[in-house]
Amino acid sequence: MKSYLFLAFIILFIASAARATSIKVTCEAEYGGRTERIEVLPTSDVFAFHSVDMSSRFRFLAQHLEQQSKLKTFVYELRDQSPVLIHAGEYQLASNHCPRPPSDFGLNKLYSSDFGRELFFRCSSDCE
Repeated sequence: MKSYLFLAFIILFIASAARATSIKVTCEAEYGGRTERIEVLPTSDVFAFHSVDMSSRFRFLAQHLEQQSKLKTFVYELRDQSPVLIHAGEYQLASNHCPRPPSDFGLNKLYSSDFGRELFFRCSSDCE
């Protein structure tokens, strides 16, 4: 009976340790006094993105490619004819371990073709 309890404890410990070492990526985009928070879930699909439209002026997209340990970000200015890419960024994430302290990829400021219209975004990674 004691060996079963010990085995159960070891399994729970390993499961919690595995959970604590996965990387969680979040991004916050702000435009016009409105802030959207996106949790960027890991994927192996290079065509899968998390996105948010900001007041039909900007579209912010983020992608966490787990196998490549990368975060990719894109911002489009939404124009009448078609969206126009105004930002593409790629950030290296910690591989095989969680960052301590959490990683902050800095504040990004993007401006539309219309003066006075700007989008700010910031992404960071942490342990779950």
